[in-house]
Amino acid sequence: MHIGIYCPEPRELERQCEAAEEFIETSCLDLTVHPFETYRSLLSALTDKPLEVLFYSVRSDEEPEERVREVMRVIPGCALVLVGEDIRLAVFGYEVQAADFLLAPLDPEDLISSLARLLRRRMEAREQYLPIKISGVWSRLNMAHILYMESAGHSLIFHMDDGRQFRSISSFKDYQSLIALNRHFFRCHKSYVINLSHAARLEQNSFILDSGETVNISRPYRQITRSYYARYVTGRYDRDGASQVESRLGEGRSE
Repeated sequence: MHIGIYCPEPRELERQCEAAEEFIETSCLDLTVHPFETYRSLLSALTDKPLEVLFYSVRSDEEPEERVREVMRVIPGCALVLVGEDIRLAVFGYEVQAADFLLAPLDPEDLISSLARLLRRRMEAREQYLPIKISGVWSRLNMAHILYMESAGHSLIFHMDDGRQFRSISSFKDYQSLIALNRHFFRCHKSYVINLSHAARLEQNSFILDSGETVNISRPYRQITRSYYARYVTGRYDRDGASQVESRLGEGRSE
């Protein structure tokens, strides 16, 4: 999961990044912080990788409206946190549906609290969206409607429950943190990540989906897939169990 911090003041940018890194160390979440000192560097980066959360510092001598609206257009679904000295920014933030407003000079503890609150909302949200880039344009897929994800060369194919397919130049690694936060998604094959909420049944070497499609389970994944699926269908899923499953999945896989 990618966290952006934009601040035109180098020292303040460093302070905010240090606070975010401190949160990452204590939370053990798979997060990456991306610092941006100039608006140009921020906008350029957004065309290559979407951000889940962006802390955007507004200087007192600038009008942020046009730039903020452009940022939100480029990365739809990003949780935007405005940071500034003018309390009127909170009103503007409400107009553009910003996720939060923090008063400058920013207390690092306020940044950590805001970040924790936003991430918790995303993990608990009923609807979670996956950002994907199709033909050079960022879009979002409702994760509940994804049947399974298929790795094909340098691309991922997203198979949807309405029969549509979306191809994006990316890999499972690009979505590892988002998938880990959603218990319904599980990697059962080198080339497949399945949405277990669409699994009608588990056979010896494959899942049969409610759409009638079959998703294979490769040999190195069979034992842990059965263990995870049993935990999933009996409702004994918990965060500690998920961590154990993830660590076991990462041990010595080979096709």
